[in-house]
Amino acid sequence: MKSAADQEPTYPSSILILGPPGSGKTILTSQLPGCYILNVDNNLSGPIRWLREQSLSTSFFYDDIHTASESDTLKAAGIPEAEIPEPVDGLIQVPRKWLFKHGGYLLEQAIKSDKIETIAIDSW
Repeated sequence: MKSAADQEPTYPSSILILGPPGSGKTILTSQLPGCYILNVDNNLSGPIRWLREQSLSTSFFYDDIHTASESDTLKAAGIPEAEIPEPVDGLIQVPRKWLFKHGGYLLEQAIKSDKIETIAIDSW
């Protein structure tokens, strides 16, 4: 039998934050160090507005799984060029069947970044 007294503590590798809509999960997450949020539910505007009203930090990073600003990003994610729609108002809507592939690519990029210490998938 092992003793916890002999165990060297390490940082947790993951935390699951659960709660009803509007309970502050994203706001809490955004205040963690070097935070990157993969925005899956298209609902960052509310938390960002609240953080600004409270004069709290909005210095986190994020990407939206549903859109891309450049087709090269989607090509790099492995989405066939023939299936990439034309931009509308400067944004490309990612086809639904490619959302997971796009999200995986965005998470890979976040993992590689020296700026990112915390990764959150918001409401998948």
